[in-house]
Amino acid sequence: MNIEKFTINASKRIQEAQDLANRNKNNQIIWIHLLYSMLFSSDSLVKDILFDLWVDLQIISVNVKKELDKLNKVEGNYQLSLSQELNNIFIEAEKIANNNKDEYITEEHLLLSLIKYSDNNVKSIFEAFNINYNSVKEVIDKMRNWEKVTDNDPENKLNALKKYWIDLVEKARQGKIDPVIGREEIRRAI
Repeated sequence: MNIEKFTINASKRIQEAQDLANRNKNNQIIWIHLLYSMLFSSDSLVKDILFDLWVDLQIISVNVKKELDKLNKVEGNYQLSLSQELNNIFIEAEKIANNNKDEYITEEHLLLSLIKYSDNNVKSIFEAFNINYNSVKEVIDKMRNWEKVTDNDPENKLNALKKYWIDLVEKARQGKIDPVIGREEIRRAI
């Protein structure tokens, strides 16, 4: 596994998974650490993908947190290592990227790999929310507009619109915009 083949966001999620395993005093980084980091990171595309699939992010996050809390904690000194299963997930993500003719492994490839090659615990979480490989792949293809990943920061391109625009409809729904004064109101005021 070559870390240079991962996009910036995918590398961040891996680093966050490692940090989470350390904070929780787990001696191995496993799939749940990676999935947790994907769900709880502010700049994660996984949340957008699941939102497009009508998945309740709060409920799935609670389920993932419960699985995380079940892990054994190690006291004293310990050597943090990557589990064989997570290593296989990374290898599968690379295969998915290669099959898509992408030059880099993205966060989306990691999610697809998690769905495809995880143990029964993560499969049960995905199945409970009707998350499957084909539906996620379809959402990803639409998000990307069927473009290939050719640089290590494709997520920035996907989120450019969200980054530089203001959703006035959403702000109005939240009551954060003053009502617009129309012609009729102006006539009455005069």
